[in-house]
Amino acid sequence: MSAAWSPSVKSGFFHKLFGNDGDSVFRGGFGMINDNFGQALAVNFEGNNQLGFSSTSTISANSYNATTKLGPQFTGLNMAIRGLPNIAIQNTISFPQQQPADMQRRIEGSLDSTLQTPVNYMWDFSFGRKLPAGFYIEASYIGRAARHLLATRDVATPNDLRDPVSGADWFAAAGQLEILRASGANLTSIPDIPYFKNLFGPNFRSTMAAAFGDPTFTDPTSVKNNAAAFYYLVDANAGYGIGNDWTTVQDLIDQATGTSYFFNPQYGGSRCVQHDRRIGL
Repeated sequence: MSAAWSPSVKSGFFHKLFGNDGDSVFRGGFGMINDNFGQALAVNFEGNNQLGFSSTSTISANSYNATTKLGPQFTGLNMAIRGLPNIAIQNTISFPQQQPADMQRRIEGSLDSTLQTPVNYMWDFSFGRKLPAGFYIEASYIGRAARHLLATRDVATPNDLRDPVSGADWFAAAGQLEILRASGANLTSIPDIPYFKNLFGPNFRSTMAAAFGDPTFTDPTSVKNNAAAFYYLVDANAGYGIGNDWTTVQDLIDQATGTSYFFNPQYGGSRCVQHDRRIGL
């Protein structure tokens, strides 16, 4: 939709401003366009979605590494897959196909059931004026906004666990340890940070020692508190040297304690196509 108007003023101030007939023109336009998104999402959902419609078996993230947890060797393109470790083949499929809460860190995808067609709004306004000696000037404004835009979000991201006593969350507490790690702090100098003390309790270090088979976690001369136990995982000088991969630290804590502090017990990640409910400019 668009419109144009050329003012006609015979005398006075506005005649000087707009000039003679045809010297000035106002133009404006507005458009609303819907995104044709259905076919692409349907194809993607049919080909990649697993939740509720299919059964697959994949090895979870962080199951293996290059040092302490070596994976099975590749023997050829025709190697048997079903008998490899950590693969469980289901013999039956039921609907809806739900994943067990077994902390296997699956990464799957789905769609938001409330999706609506994305809408784009575009508008413009301009003013043009013919000047003496063949000159012409024009000023324009162009705007754009949208609603119901599509966005892919990980709806199973690790939990930003908050300590109700100290008020600190995971990012703040882990950030304290990261600053110490980056500065090369000694394991024995790690302070007793309230976040780790309040949330993980007095038996945390003995639980970690049993899970890792490493008595250092309970050595009062080196790992003096729960914060130091976390630091022991990331410290390259005296510990496991995970470094600033704090997502792996979260995974190890959940696995060692058998408690879903950070990860959803069904998924390590669930990418869902949803609405971006903000107006995009």
